[in-house]
Amino acid sequence: MRRVRYISSFGFRALLIASRFLLENNGKLVLCEIPAEVMKVVELGGFSEAFTICFTRDDGMRTFR
Repeated sequence: MRRVRYISSFGFRALLIASRFLLENNGKLVLCEIPAEVMKVVELGGFSEAFTICFTRDDGMRTFR
């Protein structure tokens, strides 16, 4: 997500739908490299508990192993 500068409520909804679909199909959604300005919105909206969030892409890839 390093290039994301803004995320709307529709964007959060799309991520939640994707995450739910993946969980139902033995998958996992990991958000990585979230810019600080977007991370503030993620935290304020309470979405930091709804998603697995990793600082780097490599950290995110390790969560699958």
